[in-house]
Amino acid sequence: IYPFFSGSGTLNVVSGATLKVNASTFALNYSISNITISAGSIVEYSSALIPQSVAGRTYSTLTISGGTTKTLVGTVTLSSALNTHGNIYINVGTLDLGTFSANRTTTTVGGNLILAVGTTLKIGALGASPFPANYSNVSLALTSNVEYSGGAGTQGVSLYGYGNLILNGTGGAAIRTMPATALTVNGNLVSKATAGTLSYAAVA
Repeated sequence: IYPFFSGSGTLNVVSGATLKVNASTFALNYSISNITISAGSIVEYSSALIPQSVAGRTYSTLTISGGTTKTLVGTVTLSSALNTHGNIYINVGTLDLGTFSANRTTTTVGGNLILAVGTTLKIGALGASPFPANYSNVSLALTSNVEYSGGAGTQGVSLYGYGNLILNGTGGAAIRTMPATALTVNGNLVSKATAGTLSYAAVA
């Protein structure tokens, strides 16, 4: 039964603590007036039963688990007070950024963006570099999936070693621009258009 916690008090997720979200939204689990997510803490969207919406807010470490799709409903920022802060771990399931971003701040250099075996990161924002930025360590498992799923317009593909790379046009005339330097796809390169048309080419 949701919410698990409600009221006019304060919820402080301290350094080293993990706050799990199992309802469809953060607010359905934690309907509390004042919430502080401290540096060094972890917020884990962990439902194995239902899709979840990821609240647009600042996290120290954001973990995706449970196997369902977790979709951003606002811009997510990963804080970087220390080089060990500001991480995204996709352990099981899919993180769908939609048209929002999930960048790490630049207070300190560091941070991890990790896609485990069989997981998926979907990127819907257009522009030259919509892939989550400012992470020192980006690790994409050989059987992970990164899907560039923007609609009409140009979407740049960042230079990483991908497991499976999916180029998906989701409406109108979708264009995917490959990096100027050769990238590695360890698994499959898939191009498709679920709506509209898709074209892609290397940078001249």
